[in-house]
Amino acid sequence: MYVVQSYSSISYADRSKYPKLHVMAPNEYYAEILQEDYAGGVSELTSVNQYEYHYIVNRRKDASLAKHLGNIEEVERRHLEMVGELIRLLGVDPMYRSCCNNDQSEWSCKRIEYGGKVTEQLKCDLEAEYRSIRNYNMHSKLIEDPYIKAILARIVKDEYVHVHILEALIRGER
Repeated sequence: MYVVQSYSSISYADRSKYPKLHVMAPNEYYAEILQEDYAGGVSELTSVNQYEYHYIVNRRKDASLAKHLGNIEEVERRHLEMVGELIRLLGVDPMYRSCCNNDQSEWSCKRIEYGGKVTEQLKCDLEAEYRSIRNYNMHSKLIEDPYIKAILARIVKDEYVHVHILEALIRGER
C-alpha cells in the first residue's frame, strides 16, 4: 500500500486507499496502453519532471508555492511507480517511451511545459492534470481488467485533488 504524506490541513492525495497492484493476466496490449500513462506526452513521467522544474524555479521566490508543487510531485512520482509496476505485471518492462499509432518514440524533456511566470506555470500544470484525467478515463474504457480499472480510477481521484489545489494556487491562495 502506498502512503502519501499530508502537510498541515492539505492532503495532496485522495484519502481513500490505493487498490492492491494486481492484474488478471499478462497482456501486452494493456501494457502498451499504460505505457502512454507512464511515459507518453501526457504521462506521469512528464508530470514528475514538470512539477520538479516548477518546484526548483519557485522555491526561493515563493517557498509556500514550492512546497505545494513538491508535494504534488511526490504523489505523481508514486503514480509513476504504480503504473510502471502495472506494466511489469502485464509482462512488459516499462520504458521511457510512448507508443501511439505504432510509432514508438523515446520520452523527451520537450514534453515539459516550462511556462514563464508563476500563473502561466500553474495553468500549464492544471491543464496537464485535466489531460491526464481524460487519458486515464479513456484508457480505462479500453482495458477490461477490473484490477487495473480500479487503480486507474484511484489515480484519477488524486488528479482531481491536484486540480483543486492548483485552482486555489492560481487564485493566489497559499
